[in-house]
Amino acid sequence: MKKKVNKEKAEREKYLNQDFGDLLAKLEPLDLNIEFPSPTQSISIRLPREVLNQIRIIADERDVPYQSLIKMWIVEKLKKAA
Repeated sequence: MKKKVNKEKAEREKYLNQDFGDLLAKLEPLDLNIEFPSPTQSISIRLPREVLNQIRIIADERDVPYQSLIKMWIVEKLKKAA
């Protein structure tokens, strides 16, 4: 057991005393040419104030943002229609 502890201590000391800046300087930078398309698209929709107020109240009761609630309802309706 003593040998294992000494080996772990020696390895820890090795990494604590090593300068990783030299190692990082030798590495080639990665070329990550990745394009991430936006998962959502903004739209504008006009709703009567009372409807929007009711949606906000329901969203508040469910502790979710009202826009997320609207998205959830749209997805649910689309699944039912499919």
